[in-house]
Amino acid sequence: MKGRSAAIAAILLCIACRAALSIEPVALRSYSGQFFVRGLPLGAPLMASAPISSVSYVRLDPTLLAVSCERIKSAVLEELAMKDWWRGKILISLHPLRDDHEPIVVTAVHYTDGWNYQMEIPEQVDGARLIKSVVEVVLLEMANRSARSLAAELPLWLTEGFAAHLQTTVLPNFTLEPETRIARKERIHDPLGPARERLRGHRPLTLNELNWPSEEQLGEENLPTYQSCAQLFVYELLRLRDGRACLREMLAHLPEKLNWQTAFLRAFSPHFQSLLDVDKWWSLHAVHFSGQGPLSAWVREESWKQLEDILSTPVRIRLSPQALPFNSQVNLQTILAEWDFQPQRALVLEKLNLLQALRLRASQDSADLVESYRQALDAYVQNRSKTGGRKGKMSSEARLVVSDTIKRLDFLDTRRGALSRRTNAPPPQLTISR
Repeated sequence: MKGRSAAIAAILLCIACRAALSIEPVALRSYSGQFFVRGLPLGAPLMASAPISSVSYVRLDPTLLAVSCERIKSAVLEELAMKDWWRGKILISLHPLRDDHEPIVVTAVHYTDGWNYQMEIPEQVDGARLIKSVVEVVLLEMANRSARSLAAELPLWLTEGFAAHLQTTVLPNFTLEPETRIARKERIHDPLGPARERLRGHRPLTLNELNWPSEEQLGEENLPTYQSCAQLFVYELLRLRDGRACLREMLAHLPEKLNWQTAFLRAFSPHFQSLLDVDKWWSLHAVHFSGQGPLSAWVREESWKQLEDILSTPVRIRLSPQALPFNSQVNLQTILAEWDFQPQRALVLEKLNLLQALRLRASQDSADLVESYRQALDAYVQNRSKTGGRKGKMSSEARLVVSDTIKRLDFLDTRRGALSRRTNAPPPQLTISR
């Protein structure tokens, strides 16, 4: 009897092996023609009634993967307000899982007529990591469309942050496995909720740490903190005025520059003139975001100090051609009266971003004043842009706009001094570093 059972088991095992060996790899192309996927189809679907977000590892089917890649690309295009004008093909090869945490390998290959991309993906992979890799290769293809021999350099915060942003906004219920059902669809009211919870218990990274993270910061224990900061950074960039257009321009200029920082500053020049400006902007948002909730406020003294820092601008003054320059501080009224409009505009737009960030975090007795300064500068930029005049010479309409704005700023400065004395705030210290 035992011998008969063993024989039946052997026959069944042989049949199973033959069936497995008879499965041929499939090669197919996605509907846009950009993605080519090759791999073994799955023998049996995975049935589940829970959202895919509760499943860490997913099994990949070539047919569904081609559709999924198109959906991820569509999410990227939608977020950047771009049309699908792809040039480089993306070749994806699926292979059996060889090891735990096996990496996804992305390779850019340059040909005489452009760039193609190869992705080596294990058949079982972490879903979030796969989405990030597809986002990375899609962004890289966009950036390399004008590249010649050297591929563009994508900053890590962009791929990590953009992928996390998509997964909490347009791809919250994204499915990567065949026959996987979504039990319930819910709209995420706070896409930054997980990042907010993470940063409440962990110090937000500085701009330098975002740009050049250490191995420890990218380790398994600290990686969620980096990803949360990168998501917030990308989210706030997209919220800037014309933020999506600036990010598109950054991608377009990446191949022309030696590093991504130069391309970033050129694309976001309406908002930032240097990385120090970005650092201050990011610090304000990071401190606000990691507080005890969206409505928490700084102490009064810190609010006054930050407002004073924003309203003052460090300059280098030379009294004569032979004299050595020295550092000084000038107020906004001096800049509006003496500077040409184009350098004025760049600086005022930077101040607007900083005032907007400060308003969200300022103490109750200073928030209205911060908003009044912001409204005054915003009205100035709008009205001054409509006036004419040659470089170095203002029209009568421009002089009137400047005069009215200076009077408004003088009034706000007087109000600020009175409020500062009334609240017994210590004298603000001008400690701006640029």
